[in-house]
Amino acid sequence: TITRRQDEMSNFVKEKIVEILQKTNFSIQVDDSTIHNQAILLVYVRFIHEDDIKEEMLFVKSLSETTNGEDIFNEVMQYFNDKNIPLTNLINIASDGGAAMTGKVKGFVSRMKSVAHHIFLYTLHYPQTAFGC
Repeated sequence: TITRRQDEMSNFVKEKIVEILQKTNFSIQVDDSTIHNQAILLVYVRFIHEDDIKEEMLFVKSLSETTNGEDIFNEVMQYFNDKNIPLTNLINIASDGGAAMTGKVKGFVSRMKSVAHHIFLYTLHYPQTAFGC
């Protein structure tokens, strides 16, 4: 069926991305959202492959009820561990400036830095944030 073929192609692409991330440096952009009481985590990845900069959605996960730093950290670490992606290849994390991401003690980035000290943080400042949108 068409749906089965689409799933097969999607899985093939995901497997290829994981294979690349196991061997090369990469950056992630992490964002969380809560819509209709459903917490969602989105992780995008950027890496260089065959002299081209690639950007792909790495994964989307539903979180239990909250989007705090611990929940986000646990989901990202579980994904990296399940896929055997070494943290030494992660060089940068981009996120919004929210407390769940950048909190000094309990934020996602501080938790990541506790297990991978070399990680660089880039905080994205969305223009709509300044206007209260």
